[in-house]
Amino acid sequence: MITLTRHPLAENDRWRDAPVRHSGCRRDVCPENNVARLQEDHDNAAWMAEQLREAGADVMRQDTNMLFIRVGEENAAALGEYMKARNVLINASPIVRLVTHLDVSRTQLAEVAAHWRAFLAR
Repeated sequence: MITLTRHPLAENDRWRDAPVRHSGCRRDVCPENNVARLQEDHDNAAWMAEQLREAGADVMRQDTNMLFIRVGEENAAALGEYMKARNVLINASPIVRLVTHLDVSRTQLAEVAAHWRAFLAR
C-alpha cells in the first residue's frame, strides 16, 4: 500500500500556473482583482514596443503585457551593464523579455526606453 500526503497533481498545478504568474498575475487572483489593470498593462507593453522599434531595437513580438527584443549575443552583456549602471535591471541575454504590470508606470517605461535609445546610439 502506498500513501501520499499530497495529491500528485498538486505539483502539476504549480507548473501549469507558472506562465500565468510570470506574465504579471496569478491565475487565482488576477481575474477578480486586476481586470481593470490588464488593458493598461497591455497598452503599456504595446507603447514600449513602439518606442523601442522607433529607437531601432529589434522587437521580435509583443504579446499581451510581454515583449521580446532581440539584442544578440554580442550586445547582451553590454546592454545589461549599461542598464544596470542606470538602475535598470534586465536579463542580459540575446533575447530580452520585458513584462509590464501594475508596479511599472509609463514614466518608468519612458526612462527605460530613453536608456535603450541611448545605448543603441552609442
